[in-house]
Amino acid sequence: LLNALALGVLLAFWAVFFYQHSPPLYYAYVLFPVYFWLEVIKQMAWVREALSLCLTSSRPKWHLPALVVVYVGMLEAMVYGYFDRRLYSLELILMGLGWVLSLPRAFRASHALAIAGWIAGCVVTAIFTMLPVLKAKSAELALSGGLAITLSGLAIFSQRGRFIFPASDQNYTQTAAPKVVARIARRDSALLLFQVAVIGVSTVVVYITQCSIDSGNKSSLPSRWLLWTILLASPAVPFVQLSYYKRLDLNPHFLHRLVSIYLAFATPFIILSISYEPWFYLCFSGVLMMWLAMERASYQFDLEMSLAAPTSQALGYQLATPSYAAPVAGGNRNTNGRYKRTYNVIIDEADDNKETQASLAGESSLQQQQQQQPKHRPLTVRDARTALFFLLFISIAFFGTGNVASMASFNLSSVFRLVTVFRPFLMAVILIFKILIPFILLSAVFGVLNQCLNLPPFSLFLVVLSTTDIMTLNFFFLVRDEGSWLDIGMSISHFCISSLFVLLSIVLFVLSHVLVGRVLVAQPLSSYRDKKRT
Repeated sequence: LLNALALGVLLAFWAVFFYQHSPPLYYAYVLFPVYFWLEVIKQMAWVREALSLCLTSSRPKWHLPALVVVYVGMLEAMVYGYFDRRLYSLELILMGLGWVLSLPRAFRASHALAIAGWIAGCVVTAIFTMLPVLKAKSAELALSGGLAITLSGLAIFSQRGRFIFPASDQNYTQTAAPKVVARIARRDSALLLFQVAVIGVSTVVVYITQCSIDSGNKSSLPSRWLLWTILLASPAVPFVQLSYYKRLDLNPHFLHRLVSIYLAFATPFIILSISYEPWFYLCFSGVLMMWLAMERASYQFDLEMSLAAPTSQALGYQLATPSYAAPVAGGNRNTNGRYKRTYNVIIDEADDNKETQASLAGESSLQQQQQQQPKHRPLTVRDARTALFFLLFISIAFFGTGNVASMASFNLSSVFRLVTVFRPFLMAVILIFKILIPFILLSAVFGVLNQCLNLPPFSLFLVVLSTTDIMTLNFFFLVRDEGSWLDIGMSISHFCISSLFVLLSIVLFVLSHVLVGRVLVAQPLSSYRDKKRT
């Protein structure tokens, strides 16, 4: 019946178009709205069930409408950030602090260091969207940023034991011999140090070449060959490394994978920088890593708290799953600052044998919960926050080093280090590659985050895709057909950028799966069971 009704509506529209002598494209345009609303009507039962669950939730009734208002308000702020980049700074700080304040007090107490790093990353990254769009060339500033990235690489190398075959993960020993693991660990350590050395060398070569260009000379042929070799070879390292792991049927640790991508794309970004861009790359990478750590810790904490309810009643006593206790005198914190887990066992009969059976019953119940857990969890309201942060970070990647819609981001000074003859097509490709590097890093972090949150592939992409139309509609109504050519051109360019945002999102999500591949991420219930056993 619904299909027949939809067909009738479609034929009615086509009759009106035929009567009005409309162009042939009108007949195709009306197909999607009719199909869309047909599917909406077919899914009305699911929509009513979702609304009933929201209305019968234990949260206050104003909670969901407030979330919708905040979400739409943040999207509107992103729209007007196209006209004033400083709004992104304010939005990043407010969203970062608002998220921290909305977290439970126990989480804030047990993850104080991660929260401090997250707030610091938001504040430092917010500085770049407050800087002038037209930035002056500064070889010294680019040199200092490159050296800072090199030092960060050395700091990462000193902590390589935490992500290159970490001893806490037993997944490798189950699929590979210890000798193979040791050999791969040595090779990855050497490769990591080589990437850091390449960043340092490229930083020095870029500074020397830029000083030569500023003095009126062209870049020398050896320096051009060296920079071209580094520019082409460095981004290929993560793909070569991933293919090596695939041949051995092993999965790298997710931190190892992200570090490799971070160092690989830092080199071309430094080569194509003229001012503070390396500093932006360093701070933007840091805030993305802190975002990943906070999201992962928050999901783990929520899962543990959801399991902190009584799980079994056996033999006359009740076994409660671990819960975070409040701090008391006598020190119930671990050495790392987190709260110890306390187990409340109510025993009717003091019998050691029964106590052992209770422990086994609780362990069996937890194993049953893990076995019953689906491979991927469904989307929840909290995932809307993750999608909103992703949209915000895309905007900051767009405007962090200038305005993509202006000529400031297309300065040819950095290209002259590689090309001495004016070649528009080659220069445009190089500059577009530089602009896309922050998005590549963001897509890698987002791909890992999707696995850490145990979500189905492309599920967050659907959340992002369903909300970007709000921004596109704003730019559609802001398109101007009067005034100066600059105002008309800027309004059209903003609408085109927002319309192409859907395509960019698809490319980013596909790129995240290609870049990240299969990585080792500890499953929350598995790690929770291991902690409970200890």
